[in-house]
Amino acid sequence: MTPPDPTHHGERLRLGVVVPSSNTTVEPEFAGWTPADVSVHAARMPLVDVTVEGLDAMADDAADAAARLGDAEVDAVAYACTTGSLVHGHGFDAELETRLADAAGVPAVATALSVRRLLDALDATRLAVATPYVAELNEREREYLAEAGFDVVRLDGRGIERNTDIGRLTPSDARRRRPVRLVYELSDARRCRRASRPASGGHEQPRDALGPLSGDRSR
Repeated sequence: MTPPDPTHHGERLRLGVVVPSSNTTVEPEFAGWTPADVSVHAARMPLVDVTVEGLDAMADDAADAAARLGDAEVDAVAYACTTGSLVHGHGFDAELETRLADAAGVPAVATALSVRRLLDALDATRLAVATPYVAELNEREREYLAEAGFDVVRLDGRGIERNTDIGRLTPSDARRRRPVRLVYELSDARRCRRASRPASGGHEQPRDALGPLSGDRSR
């Protein structure tokens, strides 16, 4: 039996996303992650190359894009651009969320601050970062994470400027980057060390010297 169309009586939950005009990944990914009774609606900000100058210019349109999503009566807004939400450092991310929420009239989140919230929830303290970005943006990302209290043990960027080229990268591209291999190496070392420990006899095991890895992408 065919399930009822959740949109028949307008029962959808509407999720708004603010994305760069050249982004090709957010809409299909969000559509794949959301259930049938949730629709995804995008507003675009002008951006071709992912540089500090390009992100600065794009940010001027963020609130207007959120306001346009408000016209569609979305239930929440997500600013789906990582570097665009961290390029001005710690504090800009929260300010951006406030601006978008005010413009759209609904709750709003930004990518960078959402990543921090997740890492805090995981009690992560150390980070190995793989990015597609150019060196200047990688340094901005390192500074942002350090200001938030994370120990960035390694950061490796691809040096790609054109956003459509970034959109062509696959998960396997990320797995081949050095920070991701470092995480695998540290995880293997941790497993080997735990396997070699003698039985504790009821005493607490010594603290793992590597600390929480949690995929070691952050804090």
